[in-house]
Amino acid sequence: MGFSNDDNMSELNILSYNDYREFLKKLYEQRKEENKKYSYRKLAEDLGFNASNYIHLVIQRKRNLSEDAIGKIKKAIAWTAKEKNFFENLVLFNQATQKEDKIKYKGELDKIITSQRQMLNPDHEAYFSNWYIPVLREIVSLKNFVSNLNWISKKLKPIVSEDKVREAFTILERLKMIHKDSKNIWVQSVEHLTTPSEITSHMVYNFQKEMLNLSIQALEIPAQQRDITSMTIGLSQEQYNRIKEKLATFRDEIQQELQETDSDETMVAQLNLQLFPVTEE
Repeated sequence: MGFSNDDNMSELNILSYNDYREFLKKLYEQRKEENKKYSYRKLAEDLGFNASNYIHLVIQRKRNLSEDAIGKIKKAIAWTAKEKNFFENLVLFNQATQKEDKIKYKGELDKIITSQRQMLNPDHEAYFSNWYIPVLREIVSLKNFVSNLNWISKKLKPIVSEDKVREAFTILERLKMIHKDSKNIWVQSVEHLTTPSEITSHMVYNFQKEMLNLSIQALEIPAQQRDITSMTIGLSQEQYNRIKEKLATFRDEIQQELQETDSDETMVAQLNLQLFPVTEE
């Protein structure tokens, strides 16, 4: 069965736990509250194990999770790549017996928590008002960035007027997404941003529409400078939902990799992923 994004997991944020056994215990208690007949055997089954008392013994601190068991739980719960990474390191930290291992895994956990991205909310509507505003926010982090309106205007593809660039920087500064450093150069205030999954706000809708229009123009870019492909496939509803989950995981993995990679940024790119039905079910 597993635990999908539709389950009520909001109060069970794995990133807020410092003991994975407490998380598993809370997960069981939540299910038990919803269904009085729910058992530890059913919990084990939902987490990908044969119906047994294994998970119960783990929660009671009589057994540890093996590498294979960690993998099963990560697969069973619809976590993001960051949450899966956090859970694995939390298990290793909790189960470590050597001081150096404790320090190592604690460091990994701290790294994941401190890299927590700022979540956009409806108050940031202006951020999505034009396609080039999020792009400008990324441009300021480029290694070769020049804090000059003319340079920035021509750097954008397609070119945006200097007046619009100036207005965009005003919006970004007002939203505290960028600020000027001691050298009077624009820099990012928050390194990574994201939006809640399944957001339906018109502000994101309009932004995505603009980006799709840009992707059409990108067909004119030489093939070696772009990657635009498509697939037409027959699917069941279950397969369709699974692909949606994989796309969400892939996006998060890309974001996580970019956060963890220390390299000089020299360009801004747009990655679009689309999945939609072209027939009635």
